[in-house]
Amino acid sequence: MSTSQRVVAVGVTILVVIGLAVVALQLADAPNGQGSDPSESSSPSTGESAQPSATAGGSAAPSASPLTDAEVLAILAEIEAQVEVIRGLPAADIGPPELINRAQLRVELEAILEEEYPPDERERDNRFLRALGLIASDQDFADLQLQLLGDGVLGFYDDQEQRMVVVSDVGLDVGARITYAHEYTHALQDAAFEISSLDREDAGEDDRSLARTTLIEGDATVAMLAWAFANLTQQELQEYATGVEVPDTAGIPSWMVDQTTFTYEVGLTWAGALAGTPFAPDFAAIDEAYADPPDSTEQVMDVTLEAWFDRE
Repeated sequence: MSTSQRVVAVGVTILVVIGLAVVALQLADAPNGQGSDPSESSSPSTGESAQPSATAGGSAAPSASPLTDAEVLAILAEIEAQVEVIRGLPAADIGPPELINRAQLRVELEAILEEEYPPDERERDNRFLRALGLIASDQDFADLQLQLLGDGVLGFYDDQEQRMVVVSDVGLDVGARITYAHEYTHALQDAAFEISSLDREDAGEDDRSLARTTLIEGDATVAMLAWAFANLTQQELQEYATGVEVPDTAGIPSWMVDQTTFTYEVGLTWAGALAGTPFAPDFAAIDEAYADPPDSTEQVMDVTLEAWFDRE
């Protein structure tokens, strides 16, 4: 619904950690000779000498010498250059990226709710959703969103302020670097195609908005995976795939979770079909889609791409 989109207007990103981890693990193990060789080390800025990978529990191994702010920015700058090559788009003019923890994220989300979700709209939506049986009588839609996003957001790109943020309680580990590759793709999209021009906040056009967000997130997810396969070792991919911590969605209605993850899961399949091999995707067809974006979720849900090319 449109309220949900306004509440997260900064463009928060929830990566579908289970699905993407499985994809990463399967493709890393694929016997096709592509991807990172486990015997090779990653680039100096992303290797174990720079920052430890995530452990099986979802946290980073202790570091004898934590990275300085300058070292973090240098690593992120290198990721930016690598993503620019993969995505085939010119550099984006953004401010210095930020690395915040989950507590700081929650403060930001609460501020967004307060600014973007007035009490009268909040009460109206609660009455509506309770009447339809979509939330329980004692549940509050805004509180449920805060729980969902607070536990699941890994980063975001603010297209109003050109602000890049990665959320991590353990520093610049493998997961944070993967997330940054995804988020920087959003900055490249915005600079090249002006994301705000896709009319995703028009009243009464929620399905169209969801379809166009699927374009944006699918594109970024394909680029993110291509970056991971090109710049992480097979061991790092496997550690991330098996050690990623799944957000707690207990008590959150399944339709809220499904609506949030839709753009990433469906987007990965759809954009991946357009781009081809995840190891060296061709983004030409995706670039063309920004000039004539999808008008309904039907057009991005058909795995054969017939609904997209027929454009009913």
